[in-house]
Amino acid sequence: MPPLEQSEFSAVVPLRPATQADIDRVKADLPPGTQALYLLESGPDSWRVADGDVTIDASILSTEYVIVFGNLTINGNYDDNSGDGALVVMESLSLEHCTSWGTVYVHAGMTASGLVYAYYNDHTFEVDGKTNARGVLFFDKAGHINPGVVGFYLNDFDDHDQYGDHLLTLHPDLFVFGDYIEESTKMHNLFPDFGLVRKRLQQGLPIFRAVPAPRELLVDIEIAIDYSSSDNQILAILGGDVLLPRLVAARDELSDTMRTELRTSADPVVQRLLAAAESP
Repeated sequence: MPPLEQSEFSAVVPLRPATQADIDRVKADLPPGTQALYLLESGPDSWRVADGDVTIDASILSTEYVIVFGNLTINGNYDDNSGDGALVVMESLSLEHCTSWGTVYVHAGMTASGLVYAYYNDHTFEVDGKTNARGVLFFDKAGHINPGVVGFYLNDFDDHDQYGDHLLTLHPDLFVFGDYIEESTKMHNLFPDFGLVRKRLQQGLPIFRAVPAPRELLVDIEIAIDYSSSDNQILAILGGDVLLPRLVAARDELSDTMRTELRTSADPVVQRLLAAAESP
């Protein structure tokens, strides 16, 4: 799949400068307590407006602050450039994938054919109405969604019973385990790397497995990250899914037996993790 063409909103949509009346209109329609209101308090100067329904046949890599007074359909992805952009949609939002470090507010619901990944706490991500998506991830992010039809939903601020489903569905190469797998690590701590998700989407590479892994993999993942697992238990699973030896190699502590076994792996990710653990 070739890299995706990406544009700013203003390159593909007629936008006008916002007025104070636009800001007041948005503020009047937003529910009390909406956290995105803080970005509107400084007035209209930073904002641009699209009037009515908007359809875009491109992916958006945005550094702009945009208000859409209508439904927004993006036949591609939305990425706010690691927090540089902000988006307020006063009706519904439909797209393929959404990766957001910045501020997003959607008034009437959101539909994503792929992944919604709201990342880090500098800004907020809020969707009133239902959110339908193949998967939703919130990592250290203030905001809310109301899950509709969602393949998996993982929010590190919430208790949720689908903590492992993302591991069965997302591409294994998105999990780099930059931090060690510690004794306290649980499956709901295993988030994909946000930068890698963005990079693969921009390169047109898949972020989902071609075929979801069987649910039995979750049992093996528990063995891989559980410090009470014996070497024999771990050795028995290493020949399975590609995630398993990577998880074991990322552990903060490894027995000599496990380290020797992992050194025979042809997986460069495993070798990188071992080398990082052994470096002074």
